[in-house]
Amino acid sequence: MKKITAWVMLGFVVCSLWHLSAQPNLLVISVLKKLDHFLIARSINVRELLNQMEYMEKLKPLYLELQQHPNRLEFIVRKAAHVLVFAVSTMTVFFLVSSYLKRFCAALVISGLLTLMLAVVDEMHQSFVPGRAGRWFDVGVDCAGIILALVLLAFVKLIGKLNLEK
Repeated sequence: MKKITAWVMLGFVVCSLWHLSAQPNLLVISVLKKLDHFLIARSINVRELLNQMEYMEKLKPLYLELQQHPNRLEFIVRKAAHVLVFAVSTMTVFFLVSSYLKRFCAALVISGLLTLMLAVVDEMHQSFVPGRAGRWFDVGVDCAGIILALVLLAFVKLIGKLNLEK
């Protein structure tokens, strides 16, 4: 059952990634605006919640800068999304690979390499989508997500070992 779950999770992640990569001229700002309207329609005002937070005054200069230059916000959010998506993808691939391999290090290395291949294929796919471009820089950003996930997985494994030794 663990293997079937792992395959289903991986299929969902890869299909979602493929779908997002196939969107022509995808802009994160428009997605965030739709999300904001969706939340406001349900009486959840994110701006009001942020204004109530005490650290908001410290972030105000950054907020004003990003408001004046929305392309910078687009860049930051897009790259953060790359890191998050590929961190989740790496963990999903690791979950699948570790259901076949019992050696942790081997599963970790293979997961990293498979997810790196997925990042390269994803950028190649984007190069054929109108308004999108496959960039090696984005593969590098994807690698940051991959490395983040691998470090997190290794850390969790290490913590597990430390708890067992007590």
